[in-house]
Amino acid sequence: EFVEQEVADFARQNPGVVIYVNARPCHVPRVVAEYLNGAVREESLNSKSVEEITALVKKLATQSGLDIIRIRKPFHTDSPSVQGQWHPFTNKPTARGGLRPREAQGPAPAQGQAQ
Repeated sequence: EFVEQEVADFARQNPGVVIYVNARPCHVPRVVAEYLNGAVREESLNSKSVEEITALVKKLATQSGLDIIRIRKPFHTDSPSVQGQWHPFTNKPTARGGLRPREAQGPAPAQGQAQ
């Protein structure tokens, strides 16, 4: 059913994806995703609905083909800081705009007044 209903729409929406339909009698239906980095992923479509197959094909089309790994923090310390990690806004005022020293003292005298 997926081939009859959804393949044409999926191919139209994803022009960067190539879809080959290969009918093989007496074989379990499957999707094979080949990525540009050489990775190959194979998923069985046995007893899946059209919606499940569509979701699976979309997922395979949006992945890069790399293994899914946990991304770790780029730093490590044995004695973490109580204050937290430094960043460019650490000592900046939290109010929007903030007050500059001249604005806190009052307006500056106008220059160039006629006498």
